[in-house]
Amino acid sequence: MEDSKQAQPVGSDAASAVLHADDLRRAATVRHDADALVEIFTDDFIYTHANGMREGRASYVDRIRSGDGIRYIALDRLDAAVRLFGDVAIIDGEAAMRFQFAGAAKPGLLESLYTAVWVHRSGAWRMASYASTAKPKAN
Repeated sequence: MEDSKQAQPVGSDAASAVLHADDLRRAATVRHDADALVEIFTDDFIYTHANGMREGRASYVDRIRSGDGIRYIALDRLDAAVRLFGDVAIIDGEAAMRFQFAGAAKPGLLESLYTAVWVHRSGAWRMASYASTAKPKAN
């Protein structure tokens, strides 16, 4: 049963703070700023990629730091709905990721649907989980 006094709409200050934290995450990823990502992610962070690969914070941050295999060009949030339940925020949204694999002739584009879980700890919103799936192609 949902506790309606805890769920807050996107326009709330807390929801705006979560979206701002997500803006910082996306910018740090594009800059390959691994140190910023360590601060943004919880210690037990899990990323489930659109291709089904799962990895924890250390593995993901190491790949970002090294730029090994992929360079992120842009991470655009196309749509987002934030639901807040006390110190937990869930974002359901749509995103577009522009990237280039090492050795690829041209950049790629992935449009995805995602769910992100954020927790409020030590005065800051930190990402605990992110899972995406490729958006179905329109016929």
